[in-house]
Amino acid sequence: MRLKKLGIILLGVTLFQGTILGAEEKEYKLSEAVQKIMSTEKKQVSDASKMTFPEVDFYLGNKKIELSAPIMSVEGKTFLPVRALGNALGISVSYAPQHKVAYIDSGAVTLELPLYYNKAVKNGETVLTIEGAKVEIYKGSAYLPIRFVGENLGYKVSYQEGKITFTK
Repeated sequence: MRLKKLGIILLGVTLFQGTILGAEEKEYKLSEAVQKIMSTEKKQVSDASKMTFPEVDFYLGNKKIELSAPIMSVEGKTFLPVRALGNALGISVSYAPQHKVAYIDSGAVTLELPLYYNKAVKNGETVLTIEGAKVEIYKGSAYLPIRFVGENLGYKVSYQEGKITFTK
């Protein structure tokens, strides 16, 4: 009997904690531009066998940044893991799993990047085409085309053999 009561108490505490913790999740409202992308464009899923992980270093200015996930290449396009990129640049990165949209907010620029599409939204209205690429997913992490994201956040992006650099 005591064991049953203890189980009920623990279940109640767990449910209460889940309610409190769940309240911290931010609810995202899709912009009209993202809704339009998702309703008119075709999803494009990459063949995982075409994903490679080259030995490439990432630099912010002259400082080498160690990323928490590897840089990826798909069919000649190079991608950075979005969360690691946000941490490196000191910008806000979030993900709305219910919509499958990555959000980047630098203060001056907000990018909305629906996964598996080659279009994105800048500052809530402009639909941008990500030339020859799209937002990718690998092992639960969103990956973004390096040049597209860097340039739209105001960085100059350069690539030399084995080295990608973002500079202001």
